[in-house]
Amino acid sequence: MSSRDYYNNGKYLAEHSDFLRKADPQKDVTFLVKALGLRKSLCILDVACGQGRHIEALVKLGYCVDGVDYSTSLLKRARETMKQIPKCSSEFLYSSIETFSSKKSYDVAYWFFSDLADVSLPKALKSLNCVLKHGGRILIDTDSVFRIVRYLQEHQQRTFSFDASAMELIDKKNNVSVTYLTVPQWKELMAQYGFRLESVYGDYDMNPYTIKSPRLIIIAKQVARAE
Repeated sequence: MSSRDYYNNGKYLAEHSDFLRKADPQKDVTFLVKALGLRKSLCILDVACGQGRHIEALVKLGYCVDGVDYSTSLLKRARETMKQIPKCSSEFLYSSIETFSSKKSYDVAYWFFSDLADVSLPKALKSLNCVLKHGGRILIDTDSVFRIVRYLQEHQQRTFSFDASAMELIDKKNNVSVTYLTVPQWKELMAQYGFRLESVYGDYDMNPYTIKSPRLIIIAKQVARAE
């Protein structure tokens, strides 16, 4: 099963129903506002916005946020939700981030709680560079490889395995693999596509990234146009 199918057929919402019910988007956006220094005058892009739970929380606080996703079913949910907010001007755009283009330029983009399966990071970073204003910033939040390895060591798993030589988490059930980059690799990749890495955090409290961190959060600034 492709990632696109997974997010379109309802399986994602079913498998993550408990997490989504308990999740606190307000806490997440409090982190985003602080980490990115968001101001209400900025034009913001939510990458892989899903059903729009972070956009909803930010818009209610007065921020201007658009969303892009390749799941038609999740985008439909997002649009229905945002209809309930008076004078909401958010746009929900159907596209893979790898091929995303926009006539609008954004000050900031965030890719929060990201699933990087089946994603070409070079293509994604090039697209983001093109839709950001000069000096714009991006935040990419993903799982910590240390947390994943620790979890697999502590729990018997038939569905998932980790290939240390390729730094890949392998989902045997869905035939999907995700590569996890080290911070130096992220820094090098960012530089190749016109970004300078500015900050690295290990959680939503903005603590340093360590082997005990639950997340890897990268913030980078656009310093040159991608070729």
